[in-house]
Amino acid sequence: MIPAAAKKNGRNYTKKQELFLDALYEDAKGNINNAMVVAGYKEGAGSTALVRSLHQEIVEIATLILARNAPKAANKLVDIMDSDVPVPQASQKLNAAQGLLDRVGVIRESKVTVDHSVTGGIFVMPAKEEIIIDASDAEVINE
Repeated sequence: MIPAAAKKNGRNYTKKQELFLDALYEDAKGNINNAMVVAGYKEGAGSTALVRSLHQEIVEIATLILARNAPKAANKLVDIMDSDVPVPQASQKLNAAQGLLDRVGVIRESKVTVDHSVTGGIFVMPAKEEIIIDASDAEVINE
């Protein structure tokens, strides 16, 4: 049965919607069409309207499934790390486990060091003196 955390507070679900959400979380293993059949919807019925109406709940179910499998991913990382024999598809398994852990918030710690030194400063120029040129004293040169 789907945890109450996936259901929106105060929202009334039809019996089929509740069965669909429960099946999506458990029996159908995330397959929308299989969950619809388990819930009693006609096989081959379009899923667009149902998915649109239950979008937030479906995303919450996906988050819960990832969280539920996070310990398995962590154990897989340790198993591969501790293995003395070659593990088939180890690289793909490591990437999948790391991706799942990243998505549920178990991320590797990254440190950023910022080293900034200032070698200059503000240089204040003295005020400019006003230069007044009197045109009456000027000499005109014609070429």
